[in-house]
Amino acid sequence: MSLPSVIILFGPPGAGKGTQAEILAERFGFFHFETSKIIEEALRTHGDDEHILVGGEEYSYRDEKQKFSSGTLNTPVVVAFWVKRRIAELAKDRKPMVFSGSPRTLYEAEQIFPFLLETFPREMLRVIDMGVPPEVSLERNSARRICSSCRLPHQKTYEGDHCRKCGAVLVRRGALDTPDVIKKRLEEFAARTRPAIEKAEELGFPLSHIDGVGTEEEIAEKISFACGLDPNT
Repeated sequence: MSLPSVIILFGPPGAGKGTQAEILAERFGFFHFETSKIIEEALRTHGDDEHILVGGEEYSYRDEKQKFSSGTLNTPVVVAFWVKRRIAELAKDRKPMVFSGSPRTLYEAEQIFPFLLETFPREMLRVIDMGVPPEVSLERNSARRICSSCRLPHQKTYEGDHCRKCGAVLVRRGALDTPDVIKKRLEEFAARTRPAIEKAEELGFPLSHIDGVGTEEEIAEKISFACGLDPNT
């Protein structure tokens, strides 16, 4: 079985992108490329008074932190810079990767998609659009908990208090998963991320639309089939 070099999972908040990316990582050996973790790490390790220089422009970490905590997408040029740098590192090591929700904006797509096409054969790329209704997104995000260590999300159907992956304590994200912030994130997805999916289609990426409503296993099977993977592996 030949693994795709890159799988990109798109979908609104609560679609299950992170969960499905972890399943692909566990079953097939993909590196779970989490843009949110890259952003969180950058924001956590830099002070409010620091700046990042990208393309000759300075961007404030204070501003980026405020955007992240409010549910607004971070500055695309900064995110694209971080993402492309990490892609290059993984490609050098020949590590297949699965993205959960990135690129997040049309600008990022215009930066990242050509970079992927330069780095990998087109036939080794897959884009999956996971659709869920807004009410499902709101319900899933409001009820979920995340791992305090590895940040893996766990839906309300999970009964344990510790992460199924690393065993750390599960916590709620507080202000990041309130109804108002989730609604803002849904608006951001429709206005700013949906055009990125359309860009992938325009560039000829192999693209599949799947229904993201169902059990984790049902959705995993749909994704595996769309990517030419054996779900029984």
